[in-house]
Amino acid sequence: MRTIGLIGGMSWESTAEYYRLINEYTRDRLGGLHSARC
Repeated sequence: MRTIGLIGGMSWESTAEYYRLINEYTRDRLGGLHSARC
């Protein structure tokens, strides 16, 4: 699996939303207890 860099958004709320979406995608693809690496 490749690792991407994520700078973030204009505020902590938008950055949290990016990470939430990435982790939801990872959970859907790999199963319930998986999450994206930080």
